[in-house]
Amino acid sequence: YVEDSDLFGQADFWAGARRTLKLRKGDCEDIALVKMQLLAAAGVRRSDMILTIARDLARNADHAMLLVRNGSGYALLDNSTDEVLDASQSHDYRPVLSFSENRTWLHGY
Repeated sequence: YVEDSDLFGQADFWAGARRTLKLRKGDCEDIALVKMQLLAAAGVRRSDMILTIARDLARNADHAMLLVRNGSGYALLDNSTDEVLDASQSHDYRPVLSFSENRTWLHGY
């Protein structure tokens, strides 16, 4: 994990999966995009994945993560842990904006 300001010299830069893999580092949205690309390549349908930008209430910062539909709901893939989390729990995050295969939405507005 490396902040965009340290890696690219700007506050926010979405590097994309190819660049992140080539550099072997990135921030939370870059890591979430890599996970999305790798899961798609492994056969997970893009329609079953949601990239979510959330407010991390514990750290008072914005954060990106990937939600993946599974048999019982959604799993939360978060680069701040190696665990696969249950997305129905808040985990101290308040979702702000989500992107899926063909839809974008704001939460709570």
